[in-house]
Amino acid sequence: MTIWTILLALLFLSLLIAIHELGHYTMGRIFKFTIEEFAIGMGPKLISRKSKKTGITYAWRALPIGGMCQFGEDVDDENAVSDPHHFNNNAWWKRALVLVAGAAMNLIFALVLAVILLAAYGTTDQSKVVAGSLGENSVAASAGMEVGDQFLYINGESIQSYEALDSALQLNKDTASMVMLRDGQQVELELNGLYDETQNKNFMGVGISFGVKQYSLFGAIAAAPAYCADMVKTVYQSLWMLITGDVSLGEMSGPVGVVRVISEFIPQGFEIILILLVLISVNLGVVNLLPLPALDGGRLLLVIIEGITGKRLPRKTEAIIHFVGFALLLLLIIFLTFNDVSSCIRG
Repeated sequence: MTIWTILLALLFLSLLIAIHELGHYTMGRIFKFTIEEFAIGMGPKLISRKSKKTGITYAWRALPIGGMCQFGEDVDDENAVSDPHHFNNNAWWKRALVLVAGAAMNLIFALVLAVILLAAYGTTDQSKVVAGSLGENSVAASAGMEVGDQFLYINGESIQSYEALDSALQLNKDTASMVMLRDGQQVELELNGLYDETQNKNFMGVGISFGVKQYSLFGAIAAAPAYCADMVKTVYQSLWMLITGDVSLGEMSGPVGVVRVISEFIPQGFEIILILLVLISVNLGVVNLLPLPALDGGRLLLVIIEGITGKRLPRKTEAIIHFVGFALLLLLIIFLTFNDVSSCIRG
């Protein structure tokens, strides 16, 4: 990590959070909600300008982390009762759409990034098993195998996964007949002396990698939803593992940990950066819709209940719920940040 990679990581994270807030802002403008401020960054204002036409303050704040879209909704605001455009004075379904819009914008942005990623770099194709490296004096190298050769058949068995390769390799003790794809041509190899007594199985001394599936622009557009859906599934699986105790709270990362991960991967190239941005953007979208106080999902749950029952919690009661939720969320962030900093110190 360097100061430049850390700054870039902060900017990337800030961009994703600002895009989230842009979703709330855009939907709020569509429904003509009262918006007091839209800000990039947090902390003290560096630059700000209040629109004479809309009354919205646009600000650039000092800390390059996140952003804010502040609606007119405070329970103590004297204008709240008289202003029909205040957040709390709008129909429940409009408020629900504004709350969902932040997460929706993150997911839409993740889709756009996924299209760029797939069109530019493709994805790993685990049905194409490739010789990624060869051990010195290995059986495979001695038989004429080369790095980049793709396994087509072993002992007559089609190879379309690592598991299929491992299974086919063990069909004949000590020997294997292989058909490889090299530069578009099929190459036949005979491997002898494969049996390794220490491992009690055939071993050819090859480091396995996988091929790459390339996409056209339209192919990438078609494949991007499934790519992002897999990441959404991964997020929910991780949350479930946290609930069931398979993953401890101490293994989670807070803002410092996320910045550290991004900054460490930045030197590895734009492809890795895109993968991380898609994953984090999907995370922001999914996690923000969890039905927990202080998150968009918690507020959305109360709004939906209001829409179903026709009754609404008193504003002060609702404010207390969200305040307690925010306090707990802040404590969690402090705990995770402490863990992140401790991990950084330990190296």
